[in-house]
Amino acid sequence: MRVTLYLLRKDTSLTKEILRKHQLYTERSLRDLDDESAEWQFFVRQGFDYQPRWFEHVNLILAPTDSEPVYAKSAGAVLLVRVDDRVFAVTFGLGFHSIGAEITEPDFGLRVTANCVGKNGLTMADARGLGKGKRNAFSRLPSPGEMFSLGLLTDEEWIRKFGGEVEITGFAKSAAGADALQLNIEDFRLVDLPAKLRQALKLYESDSYQLYFPFLDYFRRVSDKELIGELDGLLVESMRARDP
Repeated sequence: MRVTLYLLRKDTSLTKEILRKHQLYTERSLRDLDDESAEWQFFVRQGFDYQPRWFEHVNLILAPTDSEPVYAKSAGAVLLVRVDDRVFAVTFGLGFHSIGAEITEPDFGLRVTANCVGKNGLTMADARGLGKGKRNAFSRLPSPGEMFSLGLLTDEEWIRKFGGEVEITGFAKSAAGADALQLNIEDFRLVDLPAKLRQALKLYESDSYQLYFPFLDYFRRVSDKELIGELDGLLVESMRARDP
């Protein structure tokens, strides 16, 4: 089973109102959790019919007597879970559209992945170039390998996302992450989710990734508006101080 999850910022409430376009979501009743220390709520957005883009091309070759439109249906869902005073969002289908960056912990998936994959177990990475001559690059390996095999410039590029084979027994088969964490878990049941989320939270809080992947801290995105304002102010002051 592939699980996509987000860690929400501290003090985020376990309510539908935190979702984007929350009025389009309906709460569905859930079974009681065996883990009484955890809470969860499930919200579903019913799908709507739409005509896939490819049909307009196919329609040109259909016989007039058999040109009935083809429709697809989109749907999304979000499972909110609170464990150890933190709220997680697990998304299904198009449910990820309802999770805004303003309520998520940045780089949650990146840090968890970095703390659970081995240095020789990387399979992909996504980088953003910085400065003059910048480039964006996505690299994937046919088999797990070291970071240098991906051909990215870790001292010049912002590693936005990466993934690989998990070396922690029982956590997942593979992991990949940026803000969201994607886990590929064999024989997984959602009733066991609270324990898995606790594991993910511990991995997020660990700094053991710095042993093999210190470059992840070379460039980090700042999303706090107050901090951005402070940094902008310091930059202006520095420029004025050097202006003769």
